[in-house]
Amino acid sequence: MTKLILTVLLSFITIMFASCDRDRAVSCEQDQQHTWSMRYEWDRAWDYNLGCQERAENDFDRCLTSEDVSRDCAEEVNLENQWCVYWFARQINKVPLRVCGVSVYNIIGDPSTQDWRLEPNDNDDDGDGVSNYWEFYLGMNPCSQYSYGCDGGQDGTNDFDADGVLDRDDSAPRCNTGYDPGDGISDCV
Repeated sequence: MTKLILTVLLSFITIMFASCDRDRAVSCEQDQQHTWSMRYEWDRAWDYNLGCQERAENDFDRCLTSEDVSRDCAEEVNLENQWCVYWFARQINKVPLRVCGVSVYNIIGDPSTQDWRLEPNDNDDDGDGVSNYWEFYLGMNPCSQYSYGCDGGQDGTNDFDADGVLDRDDSAPRCNTGYDPGDGISDCV
């Protein structure tokens, strides 16, 4: 009788763990899909931002050649650039806000009054040791500890810049972009 109970109990535990592994695999796959979706949206936002900045510079050049001397060309281009940055931050925040309710940038103040500023969100809402802002900057998912799927390891245990310092402990995890001996010393200038 005891043997039968142990066999049933072991079967139940095995099924339970298999179910957990299957659920975790599905969750990791969804996290990875969200990561790719975010990266796609972020690349689009970055491209648009570069175009917006370029248009602002072209408008500045046209303003300088204008015959209207009452225009403040520097102020006009500054205002356009601020709107480019504001739009960019809103687009960057859009996907993680939709997926898990977190932001990459904190938009403080009212952009319509020009009394505003943009700050990186240094919170680590997914608990992997890497801030929301750095996860965005490194192309990770601020909504998940496993941006690259379950096999990619937890985000904070990766070493993006190959300097021998884990991303969760690195104050500039994108700093060493070239060859690095892995000595843990920043080679950034």
